[in-house]
Amino acid sequence: MTLAGDTDDIISVWGEVVTVVRNFPTYGNAGFGVNVWTDVIATVAEIQRIAGNNPTRDLGQGRFSSHAIFLPDGTGIIQGDRIRSSEWTTGKAEFEVQAVFVEDGHVEVRTRLVRSSVIFLMLENSEWILLETGKEINLE
Repeated sequence: MTLAGDTDDIISVWGEVVTVVRNFPTYGNAGFGVNVWTDVIATVAEIQRIAGNNPTRDLGQGRFSSHAIFLPDGTGIIQGDRIRSSEWTTGKAEFEVQAVFVEDGHVEVRTRLVRSSVIFLMLENSEWILLETGKEINLE
């Protein structure tokens, strides 16, 4: 039993199709940037809600992560990418990658929810409540 094997087992049972997108900004003649999100890879991933900060911190900066996402090895995902869900289980959500952990063929990313039609709020006692808005909400 290996960490990579465990991740593959989780993904095979609970995984859903996701698309990893990367920002390739373009600049017009006036010099203003426009974000262009381009599909990098479509794969299967397991998305889990979590509570707490990333286990890693940038200098002087703590980050709050809302979800851990487990991916197959070789996806090439990097910090700053976004993961777009295509299944109903996460309300067609979009997550921003804050940290990437790769070890022994196991890929785990910590993310924050940036757009969704389904919102989960964490209460002070670490319980989650579900709010179904019926429309997409941008959380950026």
